[in-house]
Amino acid sequence: MKLKKVFEEFKPVKDIGINGLADSITDVETFKDKEIEPEKLLISPWLVENTINLIVGKRGLGKTRLGLWLAKVLTAEST
Repeated sequence: MKLKKVFEEFKPVKDIGINGLADSITDVETFKDKEIEPEKLLISPWLVENTINLIVGKRGLGKTRLGLWLAKVLTAEST
């Protein structure tokens, strides 16, 4: 019952419409000619900038500690 109400009241935050979608579409020739910057490796070879990563493992192996360490190392200013 509650879920039905949520769907009925749902309104998108922003309607991009047809023109918004058209801005995202390109033809093959334009795509082939586009220069793509190489990936920036944050920690070679497995942590690349602007990607989503998942740390998986059994309970108690240090996933949280690893995540916190990575956050500290990657946000620290170089001296």
